[in-house]
Amino acid sequence: MTAARETLLTPLDVALLEALALDPNLVRACRRLGIPRDRGVYRLLRLRRAAGGAVAETRRGGAEAGRTRLTPLGTRLLGLGRGALDLGRSRGERGRLPAVIVRGRYRGRPAPGVRLGRATLWVGFRAREGEPVSCAIDPEAVLVALARFPTSARNVLSGVVTAVRAHRSGPVALEVRAAGRLLVASVTPGAVRSLRLAAGRRVVLYVKATAIRRVDRPTRGSPRS
Repeated sequence: MTAARETLLTPLDVALLEALALDPNLVRACRRLGIPRDRGVYRLLRLRRAAGGAVAETRRGGAEAGRTRLTPLGTRLLGLGRGALDLGRSRGERGRLPAVIVRGRYRGRPAPGVRLGRATLWVGFRAREGEPVSCAIDPEAVLVALARFPTSARNVLSGVVTAVRAHRSGPVALEVRAAGRLLVASVTPGAVRSLRLAAGRRVVLYVKATAIRRVDRPTRGSPRS
């Protein structure tokens, strides 16, 4: 009996796909992520094997020389990718890490956000100006990268890894000190290896505003959305 093959979409894979969606040039995409081109080629080939089809196609010659564009499958994977996505196991086998609760005060301008000391966490809900709020951040909604890259995520937080907590089954809990808080990202063992994640490693966390939900009860007069 052979062991199940680990087929994972790692945070680095998501970052590479997103970089190619913005600029279909593999060399520039890899340079933006701080990785060699050969490593980018390897990640695309690995994704092809894992997903069962090409995620990117390179055209050579003519006006389109050296352009690497995402295929429909690659675009679909990019839409699914947040943090680490397991393509080979069922939802029940993956397990989930508990959400991280952060507390701050709501501010409505220039956009909805929650003040966390000197930092602001942009959110997708409304509340009363200055109201204390508690928010939940799902570790699976946190994307981890080693450098900044163009993204639609409103929250881009620089931080330092404080711990990498692996479990016998399920994802790895990556604890990161960012925005004056201890945040957690759900990553895979493959992502830990490929990104060389360890205590003291500087990383960048990406969190969409719509992925942050309010968990406390609004005070009287506070909007309910």
